[in-house]
Amino acid sequence: MIFDKIIKDLLNLNFFSEYKFRKRDSSFLLKTKGGKQFIEMDHWIDEATSSLVIYHIYGVRFDILSKWFEKFSMKNLQDQRDRASTAFSWDMLSMQYKFYFNLNGEKYATDFNELQAKVQKCAEYVFSEYSSLDKLYNKTILPILNGEVYLPDVGYTTAKNYDDEGNLTGETAEAEPTPYQKTANCKKYEAELGWYGLMSPSRKVITPPRYCDNTAIGYDLYLCKTDDIRGEVLNGKGVRVR
Repeated sequence: MIFDKIIKDLLNLNFFSEYKFRKRDSSFLLKTKGGKQFIEMDHWIDEATSSLVIYHIYGVRFDILSKWFEKFSMKNLQDQRDRASTAFSWDMLSMQYKFYFNLNGEKYATDFNELQAKVQKCAEYVFSEYSSLDKLYNKTILPILNGEVYLPDVGYTTAKNYDDEGNLTGETAEAEPTPYQKTANCKKYEAELGWYGLMSPSRKVITPPRYCDNTAIGYDLYLCKTDDIRGEVLNGKGVRVR
């Protein structure tokens, strides 16, 4: 199978020489002093193009952080210990997110060289920028505490299990997080026909009415559009966020 050849060829490269490949989740793993580095090579067959498609994801596990969180997680222990503490997909890294390999092997060398170069580039960036808990805190947690970015509005829900007599026997967590709808904190005001601004709950003007539309996209997070295709995301203080 062409995927097996790709993995074998990657393991022959110097960059991957210290990595182990875990078949059950198609991941390269490298043990570090305080955890692991992950490069997941999710893949599937695209029948329409007769191609193997590879989707790359990068993760870093800090054992001390992940073990602390174990008692709060809805996932089983094995699943938790298989996962990274923080992970990044193609869109977060502004890189090509899918690689296609012809099943007949055509253009294999060209496609493989492109894959290995971009995977190495992404891995070097992630594993350098998130090489310690201090770096993770400064790049991920501190911006949230400062109100510059916000946590996604998702969470895990559970299904209650009952026996034949209607007695509650336990709860099962959903496999994937469920989006939660949040209530917007700020209000939208209109000062001139078709032009809007943000106003606090106490009716204090936060932004001038320079937007053609304001839409709440998360708790205290707003997409403010200046025209049909341009806009910016602001928090409840009127500060632009990423």
